[in-house]
Amino acid sequence: MKFDLSVFSRDPALVAQSVGAQEVFSFLARTITLPHGCAVMAWATAGPSRVIPQGMSLEGEGISRLLFVRTSSFTLDYAFPKLNSQDGYEISARVACGMQVVVERAELAAFCDRVLGSAASVTLDRLRQYCEEAVYAAAESFAKARPAAELLTPRAWAEFDAHLAEYFKPLGFASGLALADDTRITIDSADFARAADARRTQQLREQRIAEERRLRDMATDARRQHLAELAGTLDKLRDMAGKEKETTLPDLIRALDPSQRGGLYHALLAHQPGRRSAASLLIVAGDELIWIDPASPDKPARRLSLTSEIGPLRSVRTAMWESRPVILVGARSGVHVLQTEQDPRQVFAFDAGRELRGGVNAAAIIGEDLFATHSEVGLIHWRLRRPESFELICAKTLNGRKSVRDVQSDDAGKLWLAADRQVICVTPAGKAQPFPAGHALGAEPPSLPPQNAAHSETILEAPAVITTLTVAGGRILAGMENGQIASWQADAALRESIRPATGQAVESITWLEGGGVPRLLVADRRPYVDMMVLGDVSSTKYTTNQPIRWALPAGDWIVGVNDRRDQLVIWRIEDPAEPASVISIGQLCGRSVQDIAIACGAA
Repeated sequence: MKFDLSVFSRDPALVAQSVGAQEVFSFLARTITLPHGCAVMAWATAGPSRVIPQGMSLEGEGISRLLFVRTSSFTLDYAFPKLNSQDGYEISARVACGMQVVVERAELAAFCDRVLGSAASVTLDRLRQYCEEAVYAAAESFAKARPAAELLTPRAWAEFDAHLAEYFKPLGFASGLALADDTRITIDSADFARAADARRTQQLREQRIAEERRLRDMATDARRQHLAELAGTLDKLRDMAGKEKETTLPDLIRALDPSQRGGLYHALLAHQPGRRSAASLLIVAGDELIWIDPASPDKPARRLSLTSEIGPLRSVRTAMWESRPVILVGARSGVHVLQTEQDPRQVFAFDAGRELRGGVNAAAIIGEDLFATHSEVGLIHWRLRRPESFELICAKTLNGRKSVRDVQSDDAGKLWLAADRQVICVTPAGKAQPFPAGHALGAEPPSLPPQNAAHSETILEAPAVITTLTVAGGRILAGMENGQIASWQADAALRESIRPATGQAVESITWLEGGGVPRLLVADRRPYVDMMVLGDVSSTKYTTNQPIRWALPAGDWIVGVNDRRDQLVIWRIEDPAEPASVISIGQLCGRSVQDIAIACGAA
C-alpha cells in the first residue's frame, strides 16, 4: 500500500509515521517535496541518516526508510479529578499541554527509539499516554505545594508552566519532545466550594443569630421597660384599692379598657412578690424518672431507673404523705411511691388478670390511702400501709368506659376523676376490705362490703369527652376533645363555660393564681401556651415555633412539652414572646416524654 503524504499532513490524529522507501517512491516518482508542517528523517542504504525540513525535496535514490513527523505543535488534554491540595481539599485539574517533536537528527533518533519503538506510527492518543505520567506528577506536586484557595486563582495557573517544564525536562530530553508555549491548567474543587459555602452559610448564620440576639435583647429591654411602667401603674392602683375598702386591685384592673388589662394582669403575675421557685421538673421517659432544674436544664439534676415487675412508666404526680412530699409514678400495673432520696421506694401493684396496653395515668393520696386511675381497669385503691393488697372501687360506674383519667383530691378529702363525658366525685367512707395479695381484679372476695357502703358518688355531665381534668381554687375544670373548657364549683353541680369549643382538643389545663387573679394555663397542640384570666377576655400567649401538647407553671418559669414529646420548651414567666431554652429529651435519654410534673419539695 502506497504512503500518501498529503493524507498524513492533513490527519490531526497522526504525529509521526515510519514507512519503507518503496511505499513512497516509485519508478516514475523518484522525488517528493515536503509540505508545510512536515519533516522527514531518512535512513540511507549506506551512510548516516539525515533530516529534511518542511518545503524541501528528497530524492529517493539510496533511501531505505523514512520517518515522517509533524513539525507544528499539538495539544495533549489531561483530566486529573482526584488531586489533593496542601490543606487537604480534593481538587480537579485539567491540563492542556502544548507539545511538539524537535526536528533535529539526534532528537528524532531519540523519538524514534523511545516513542515510536517497533510501531509503524505515533498517534496523538499514544503520545498522550506516553507523557501522562510526567504531566500527572507535575500537577500532583503543584497541587500539594499550595492551599486550595490559591490553586483556584489564575495567578497560580500561570505558575504551572515553569513547574511543568521542570518536571518534563528529563522526559523531553530522552524522547525528542519539547513543550510548546500554549500549556494551560485550570483547577476547580467541589470539596473546597462546599466548604466555602458552609463557611459562608455559617457566617451568615452567625450574623443572623447575632442580629436576632440584638433584636431579642432590644425587645427584652423594651418589654422590661414596659413591665416596669406597668408596675408603676399597678402601684397606683394598689394605692387606690387601699383607700377603697370594698374595692380590690383586680376589680380596678377589670374596670379598665380591655387593651390595658392584659398587660396589667401579666405585670401583676410577673412582679408578684415571693413567687415560688420550682425545685425540679419531674419527667417520666422510658423507664426513668428524670429531675431537671428549669433554670439550668441542659443536664439532668438526677436520673432514677424504675424498672420493675409493674412494667413501663406512664405518669408522674406529686402528693403529701405524713406532711412530707412524695412522688407518685404510674406504671402499667401499679404505682411507685418515692419519698426522700434516702428512703427506699414502695411499689403498689395490682393484677388485672389480663394483658394491659396502657398504664396508670394519674395517682393521688388522701390521708393513708392511695388511688390511681387506669383507662382499662378503672379506679384502684391501696392502703399506704398495705402495699401488697388493693381493691377496685366504682367498678359498676366505670365498667366499659373508654377513658378513666386524672384522679386527684380536693381540700375536703374528695376524689375527682374523669370518665368519658362525665366528671365523677368519689367521697370515701368506711374501710373496704382489701383484696388479698395475688387476687385478680376479675373476682370479688366474699368479705368485700357493698360499694355504696364504702363510698358515695356524684356525677357531673360534660358536653363532650373530657381529655384533661384539674381541681384547684375550689373549682373542677375540665378540658374536652372539642376544645371547650368547663368549670364546676366543688360544692355545686352548676356548670360554667370557661371557653367555647374550638375544634382543637385540650391536652392540659393548669390552675395558676397570682395577685388575687385566677388563671388557667392551657395547651391544645397549637404553637403557643395560652394563659387565660378567668372572668376576663384577657390572655397571654407564650409563643414558640411548634405545637405544644402539655404545659404547666414552674415558679418563675412556664414549661411546655412539644407535640412529638421529645422536647421541653421553657419560657421565663415575664417573657412570653419566645422561649428561654428548648431542651431535647429525645437526645438526653433516647425516649419520648410520657408525663411531666413539678416537684416543689425535697422528694
